[in-house]
Amino acid sequence: MKTITNKTRKPIKVRLPGGKTLFLGATRQAKLRDEALEHPPVKKLIDAGDIEVSDATGQKHGAGGSGSVSGGGGGHGGGPSNAQTGDR
Repeated sequence: MKTITNKTRKPIKVRLPGGKTLFLGATRQAKLRDEALEHPPVKKLIDAGDIEVSDATGQKHGAGGSGSVSGGGGGHGGGPSNAQTGDR
């Protein structure tokens, strides 16, 4: 896995394989699989200098979980709700 960084001052959309899109805010980082780096739209952004690729193993200082890109919707749903439903 590699880390990409948006080097522009604007948010960008990165087209990924499988019809997926990554929305990357200004100067933000995300992790991508190695196969995704070979995708033509991603290569175009790398060649243009809009995104920078770095090795994910070299960035251990942010491994506390506070900057995680992947998530499971933590805390949303899954429990009883206090919302009122039905006719009142």
